Amino acid sequence: MIAGALVALLGSVLNHALDSFALVLRILAAVMLILMALYIANWWKGLLRIEALGRVLWRRIEPIGRRLMPVVKVPQAFALGSLWGWMPCGLIYSMLAWSLAVAEPLRAAAMMGALWARHLACRPSDRSGSAPCLNMDT
Repeated sequence: MIAGALVALLGSVLNHALDSFALVLRILAAVMLILMALYIANWWKGLLRIEALGRVLWRRIEPIGRRLMPVVKVPQAFALGSLWGWMPCGLIYSMLAWSLAVAEPLRAAAMMGALWARHLACRPSDRSGSAPCLNMDT
C-alpha cells in the first residue's frame, strides 16, 4: 500500500509539472495491464525482463524484510507488507504503473491493499511465489 501511495505521489507531481504527462501515464498503465494479461495467459514472457530490473532493488530491500520475520505484531506486519510492494513481480509492477497513472495516493494505496487482500484469499498451496493466484472460487 505504501509503494502504491508513493508511486501515485510521484505521478501527481509529474502531472502538475507537465500538463500532457497524465495521458502518457495512462497509456503506460494500460500497456502494463495488457502485458500482464499476455503474461498470465502464457503468451508472452517479456515481463520477466522488467522483473529482472526489479531484482536489483529487491536485493537491497529483502534483507530488511527478513529481519521483520516472524511477524508477531501489527506494525511489524505493516512494515513487512510495505517492503513486499517492491518485490520483483509483474503483477505488482502493473499495479504500480496504474498507481502512477491514478496520481492519487489514497486511491493507489487502496488498490494495492485490494491486491494484497486478494493474495490473502488464495489457498496457501497457491501462494508459491511463482505465479499469481487466479482461482476466483477459493
